Amino acid sequence: MAKFDLAPGEATVSEHPIGLVFDRKKVAATLVFTDRRIVVHPVWDPPDWSLAFGALGALVGALFSDKTVRVAYQITRDTYGSVLQEGPLIVIHDTGEGYARTSFAFRSKEPFATWQQRVQQWAAGVENPAPLPTAKLVDP
Repeated sequence: MAKFDLAPGEATVSEHPIGLVFDRKKVAATLVFTDRRIVVHPVWDPPDWSLAFGALGALVGALFSDKTVRVAYQITRDTYGSVLQEGPLIVIHDTGEGYARTSFAFRSKEPFATWQQRVQQWAAGVENPAPLPTAKLVDP
């Protein structure tokens, strides 16, 4: 995976925690909207072997692990294709075909309609979209 760095002149618009679905596993990740692309990068977790040794193992694992933020997926604004809901998953596709197609699936606590609006505003070039309404639960 490539290291995640903003390009010269590129700015972060927003960041959102997601559960990236990768090889049938859910991995904690962050979805970043920049003014040029969507970037998904996994959240760093200590290596499994370090947890077997308790707090000392976690400390040693943290010292010797690579915490560089790596890009798992990225889609530029000009190649963005669609955002779809497939069962409980939200899937973002680009316009590529065959092996050149980039898509990724994730889970979120936010509803699909919120993600659909967010992605469509980003694709349209709205850098500071109006805040999305939040639902309030009311006891009957």
